[in-house]
Amino acid sequence: MMSGIDLADAIPASACGHSQGKCVGHSRGRPPPTMTRPSAAALVQYMCNPMHTALGIYLLRLVGAPAVAQPPPVLLHGQTVLVAGGTAGIGRAIAGALAAAGAEVHITGRTKEAGERAARELGCTAYHCVDHSNVHEVRRFAERFAIDTLGGRPLDCLVNNVAMMMNGFERTSEGHEKACALNLIGFHVLTTALLPALERSACARVVNVVSAGMLLFGLDTSALRDLDDGAAGWAAPGGYDAIRAYALTHRARVCLTAHWAEQQDARERAGSRAVRFSCAHPGWVETPGLRGADAMRAWYTLTRATLRTPAEGADTPVWLAAGLDRIGGAGARADKPVFAARNGAFYWDRAPRATHLPFARTAESADQLARLVEFCDARSRA
Repeated sequence: MMSGIDLADAIPASACGHSQGKCVGHSRGRPPPTMTRPSAAALVQYMCNPMHTALGIYLLRLVGAPAVAQPPPVLLHGQTVLVAGGTAGIGRAIAGALAAAGAEVHITGRTKEAGERAARELGCTAYHCVDHSNVHEVRRFAERFAIDTLGGRPLDCLVNNVAMMMNGFERTSEGHEKACALNLIGFHVLTTALLPALERSACARVVNVVSAGMLLFGLDTSALRDLDDGAAGWAAPGGYDAIRAYALTHRARVCLTAHWAEQQDARERAGSRAVRFSCAHPGWVETPGLRGADAMRAWYTLTRATLRTPAEGADTPVWLAAGLDRIGGAGARADKPVFAARNGAFYWDRAPRATHLPFARTAESADQLARLVEFCDARSRA
């Protein structure tokens, strides 16, 4: 039901029994009592749409859409790119395609040996060992990367690919619920910490890989707070709802993308360089994280033959990372780009899409968005 759940070497494949925290509530039981379910209208629209699958790519080709799973048709020499979670699955395919186009690609992951091997195989410039569920470690990495690696040079593109569906409630060593820390808080810290380096680029891009499963649920900051605190039944035996937790954090990623884009638009109106933000749904993709998600086991068995490959799932994130959403594509002026969709747009198969389904009742208010920003700011400092 979710898009390609991409472990991307951020944490071990099994989400239970880690040394960092104890898994106390398995995801097969009932959801916490405060949780809501998606509307029937949202479920029907989402689950019955074949465009999430490999069939969708076949149908696009029939109508003359560009071929997917190919390196971008533009040279990215001189461009510095960081792919967070670039050692496996969709992230690995993104990093490989951008490196093939000539970019200086840096990748992160948690396992040193696997990460260094991936960097060599993909032709990436460097691998950086980072536990993206550890907020302080993410912040220290961002600071070191900006000073030691970039040395004052701009960062041209950040691809936030790290995300994971957990198999039960688990706390990190810092006390956060692991999915919330990995998918949202660490994501927020990395992006905001690297903004100064991005703002030095003439045409910086931030591409946030998200699951379209967020279309089933609205922004719920109270539920996110309960999730991170282990309140309202989240930490109770049988109380952890893995799918809901995953969708909640991805809805928040989409909302933050739009929020950051608005801030950058204000910078541009003031005459400063602005960063281009977008988020991308890769489709339903065969990844190690999906195979290891207990809550998705039956769905994975049912849909496995129709899933996209990681290279197919990487197509839209690569397209955005290469700046090909500019009108005129590779021929557009780099110093004065004109883009095909507004800053902060949600993309799927290279086209901007609505972030809410009709009749799904998921639209967020300005007050809810403000509470999300406050939540992320507070949890990032904790």
